[in-house]
Amino acid sequence: MPSNNSNNHWESSINTFQSGSIRLAYQDVGKGPLVVLLHGFPDTADTWEETQQILKTAGYRSCALHLRGYSPSDIPKDGEYGLATLVADTMKLVEHLGYQECILVGHDWGAMITYAAAILHPEKVTAIVTLAIPPPKVSHANWRERLLRPHNVYLGWGQLAHWWVKRNKHSAIDFFYRQWSPNWRVPVQHMSRIKKAFALPDRTAAAVDYYAAPIGEKLASMINNPITQPALVLYGLDEPKVRLEMFSKAKSALSKGSVVIGFEGVGHWPHREQPEKFYKELLAFLQNLSVKL
Repeated sequence: MPSNNSNNHWESSINTFQSGSIRLAYQDVGKGPLVVLLHGFPDTADTWEETQQILKTAGYRSCALHLRGYSPSDIPKDGEYGLATLVADTMKLVEHLGYQECILVGHDWGAMITYAAAILHPEKVTAIVTLAIPPPKVSHANWRERLLRPHNVYLGWGQLAHWWVKRNKHSAIDFFYRQWSPNWRVPVQHMSRIKKAFALPDRTAAAVDYYAAPIGEKLASMINNPITQPALVLYGLDEPKVRLEMFSKAKSALSKGSVVIGFEGVGHWPHREQPEKFYKELLAFLQNLSVKL
């Protein structure tokens, strides 16, 4: 399997589609059943570069969506980054590609979109893989969580948050990686890509404004529903204790037979910190799905 520091060219094509008033971009690789890959913060769709090649070899078509606000996707003029809207973008991509169903793989914000899409569209989302975020039903923003992960509060402070993330050449991004994945030596190329993407005009504000956006009225009433599809939930054991407690309860919010695995010595980026282990678990999960079909 490719190493975590691979410099191979991303063998994909960049395409766009219309979602409401904006155009969104995605990286398209392979042929076969559809897997949609959703990135998180602070990150970009480049995070799935090697994953897409692994999925191609395994016989899947994967599309890594550049979430709204992230280059080269458009920045919405109305500043709409609500979770329900992010789900709608994802489902619009599936429709645009001509598929009736898909498997979703999401990290961080992408994981939240994945859970929400599974709840809102069980007829289209056949299975999910999430990284670093527990299911909403067992994920509670109590004072311990906010103390250990205060970014969920202060990144919602508008222009002040924009300034804080941008200051000192985006040194906040370095801080997030050190705090969230303390044992990971982040590849220079990975960090350089992210800072370059965030340095583009208005892109930092777009990514940060996710934290101030509402869930959406319909989704808010359903977000704590259990996940009915087969699920693979992966997380790092370097996450704070309060998060680990949530992950320990994850199976109670998932369908029977779902899998929850913690990676030793890993923080918030399981797919990047231990890629070989991630690929092994991902492919085993997908193989199990195909056997049951």
